[in-house]
Amino acid sequence: MQVAPQDFDKYGERLADMRTQFGTIERFVDPAASQARIDQLEGEMNADGFWNNPDAAGKTSAEHTRLRRKLDNLNKLRSDIDDVETLLEMAQHADEGEVGELIAELDEALDPLGTKLGQLQEEALFSGEYD
Repeated sequence: MQVAPQDFDKYGERLADMRTQFGTIERFVDPAASQARIDQLEGEMNADGFWNNPDAAGKTSAEHTRLRRKLDNLNKLRSDIDDVETLLEMAQHADEGEVGELIAELDEALDPLGTKLGQLQEEALFSGEYD
């Protein structure tokens, strides 16, 4: 399969846009602060008597779960974007016989990646207690 350089450019531009959108989400989520809060909540959850106040314990546990899920999703998406970028690099340097298969993989990966990115953005923006 013959692939023109501008085709690779389109994939690269789309990935660059996704990386930019991911960076915005990452700044909003603030992984370091989120992890620090998770660690703090885990300390509270491991304290003696934590479950003596079920309402407070439930709120703490819910916040922990919400933050952990958000951080895990962020890390998974970062890994997925890295994988697709690697796939693009492989396609750019592939032999003619391999490039078609790699482009097909890129096409299969990009739309779901965009969907995941949109979902994570929504989750990052609307993940408070009352959202």
